Amino acid sequence: MTLIMDKIDALFRDVLATPAGRLCVNPITYGSFVKGESGEDSIANQKRDAVRALLAQEWFAVYGPRNAPPLPVSAWGWEEMRRDLG
Repeated sequence: MTLIMDKIDALFRDVLATPAGRLCVNPITYGSFVKGESGEDSIANQKRDAVRALLAQEWFAVYGPRNAPPLPVSAWGWEEMRRDLG
């Protein structure tokens, strides 16, 4: 878990430098959010979502079909996969 948290902390550095109230993008899920101090748009919640996405991707890589591509963790990735499979 430490490696994942180190990666997330590094990817969130730019978001942390952004003033509160500004539009930001989660660097893992690519979801947009307005940076807030607490509540749904808090950095802690965004990091939690990023951890969950990376853990799901890792689980799928280990337990999913051997020939499957990496599990997409963003809506954009889901649509790209649908387009490629369609």
